[in-house]
Amino acid sequence: MSKKIKSGIQLARAVNISSATGGQPAKKWLVRRYADGASGAHLLGLSFPTFGGGRGKLLLPMSTTAAPREIVKALIDRGADWPNDAAQQERSIGQIISAVPDQACVLSGTSGWVDDVFMFGKLAIGAHKGAYRVHEHLIRGTERLAKKAKTSDTWKRSVAKSAAKSSYAAFTIMQALAAPLLIFADLPEGAIFHFGGSGSTGKTTALMAGASVYGAAHPLPGWQAGERGLHERAAANSDLQLILDDTEKLPVTSRNRYQEIASIAHTLTSGESRDYAQSVQKTLPKLQWRCWAVSSGPNIMEREFAGASHNWSDGDRARWIDIPVPSKNEGGVWDRVPAKESFKARGKRSNDLFRRTNRAYGAIGRQWIRLVQEKRQDFAVNLPREIDRFVDRVCPTGGGVERRIAAKFGLVYAAGRLATRQGLLPWSGNLPLKICMRLYLRCMAINGGMERALDAAKAQLLTAIKDGDRFPIATDARPALPNNFEGYRRLKSGGTELVITQAAFRSITGSSATGLLREFQADVVLESGHGKRSAKQVRVNIDGRTSKHRMLVFSYDRLLTALGEDRQEGIPN
Repeated sequence: MSKKIKSGIQLARAVNISSATGGQPAKKWLVRRYADGASGAHLLGLSFPTFGGGRGKLLLPMSTTAAPREIVKALIDRGADWPNDAAQQERSIGQIISAVPDQACVLSGTSGWVDDVFMFGKLAIGAHKGAYRVHEHLIRGTERLAKKAKTSDTWKRSVAKSAAKSSYAAFTIMQALAAPLLIFADLPEGAIFHFGGSGSTGKTTALMAGASVYGAAHPLPGWQAGERGLHERAAANSDLQLILDDTEKLPVTSRNRYQEIASIAHTLTSGESRDYAQSVQKTLPKLQWRCWAVSSGPNIMEREFAGASHNWSDGDRARWIDIPVPSKNEGGVWDRVPAKESFKARGKRSNDLFRRTNRAYGAIGRQWIRLVQEKRQDFAVNLPREIDRFVDRVCPTGGGVERRIAAKFGLVYAAGRLATRQGLLPWSGNLPLKICMRLYLRCMAINGGMERALDAAKAQLLTAIKDGDRFPIATDARPALPNNFEGYRRLKSGGTELVITQAAFRSITGSSATGLLREFQADVVLESGHGKRSAKQVRVNIDGRTSKHRMLVFSYDRLLTALGEDRQEGIPN
């Protein structure tokens, strides 16, 4: 007998070996050849009956086929139900060695991408059945992936549609879809996106929305595991969303809590476990993974570290990305519903989404992975462009850590945008951008990033407005301008006026645009339009045609002062 795949290649062979109990019929053993996905080394795999009626498994170096006594000792230690007679044992080993297939099954020490195949728990998407497997020690970490309920259309109508009313629930869905794309993004490390906020705000419900993309959403995997347990779970969910609910369950001591949390964050996002002593490496092999995690807890970690007088470095911020959740009184995770909606109505939304994630899950993730597989080359080319577009929009002037964080939000945005285009998310085309920008700004607001971004945006704006080619001096009340103009300066009796298009202002200042406009209006640097709007209607002559445009009108001299450069009144650059 032989186990075959569609191509006809034998990946497992069966042999019949006598039982230790006399009078019993011979029992079936399965013999496989494995190739380690990391090292390429070949391994002998055996599946056999054991005393007591169960089945055992054994994985040995292929070199043991040249030393049969090593195989005998290993089988005895594992309780194999086979002959007690040494001569019969020798004949049985001969049967096993003769049955070793020529074709190897790839044995992966991680989920996710292995060449062009995607390891999804026990399922190898894109490969013939049985041609790829994950190591046995990872199976427990992928159990929820084996489950799916309802169709992808049902999930879209129930879960995705409801989640669109919460930036946090929608974000976890997009973050889950981004995980298989991490391999195409040029990021220096992985990320842990952490929702921090008080209880009863819907954090766990938001995580369940993301969990429903690939498998069963309940119960949610949590932080409750030792170091090795977390590493095995990360390897089992490589290139998938790693869910870590409730930081109160972190396996750390109160004495060394902060050092251990920082160490866990660095190890997980770096994607590699530590080396163990050679004596235990067979049972605790070194693990590797790509980490794309989402977490929740009662507080944002930056604030918790500050309260305990511990330093939270820029490297920590770029790896453990804090996203504050509004309080219950502010609506919790349901930030995209009318402000007047009652607490009771928002609570009902959480309960409804909880029930829906328990009824529809898993199908959309499989569909997405197959789509990414099919369009792998297109995604590899287009994804970096989408990330760069997001970073340039929200962080055109930011420094290293802000751009590192923005790029990770950019990957989430890119996944949401691509999935929406492909019809996998029933959302409007601009929703992924709105959600990722909103949560990025909330992230920046709590770690000093907003202040750094504002300072950088001001410096960028100062450089731009002093550029005479970009903002030329106009003497006519209705200056003649090219179609692609950004703005101009105009001499007036009371000083110099800077007129700039809203698009140009936002292009220069990025995600800081709204904050700067508010600041400039409050300081009377910006002239308010009708109804206290930030823009005014201005008549301009564009390519020979006069028309009205909503523009930002500044006092040029006051703006220079606000940007940190004092000038003599009325003298333009």
